[in-house]
Amino acid sequence: MNAKKNIISLSAIALMSFQTAAYDPSTLIGNWKGEGEPGISVEFYLAADGAYYGKLNDKTDKNYGKTVFKKITYNPKEKNFTGTLIPADKDITLSVTLSFESSSRIKVIAKKFLITRVVYFSKKKQS
Repeated sequence: MNAKKNIISLSAIALMSFQTAAYDPSTLIGNWKGEGEPGISVEFYLAADGAYYGKLNDKTDKNYGKTVFKKITYNPKEKNFTGTLIPADKDITLSVTLSFESSSRIKVIAKKFLITRVVYFSKKKQS
């Protein structure tokens, strides 16, 4: 009976560890493509001020090179990033939270008042 309890306890701990896996914040650096959003491609980089920024990097986009994610900082306690998003084609500033779903997938939640939009990004493979 003790062996069964131990197995259940170890399984529960393993599951909790998997669900709260933390990724190195620098994993955000690189090129990301919006899932279900064919025109969204962003390159995240770490700036001299210690914050992350994201600029549009689809060369066919008229806003190519424009920085849309600004002052993105990592919150180790929450295991996510927060900052602002300024869409290239809109005159609006949104609060944004980014969190890793895996080392190659992030969830981006943009909010303004009661309106929320969720977009997922997949990391592009380096060529």
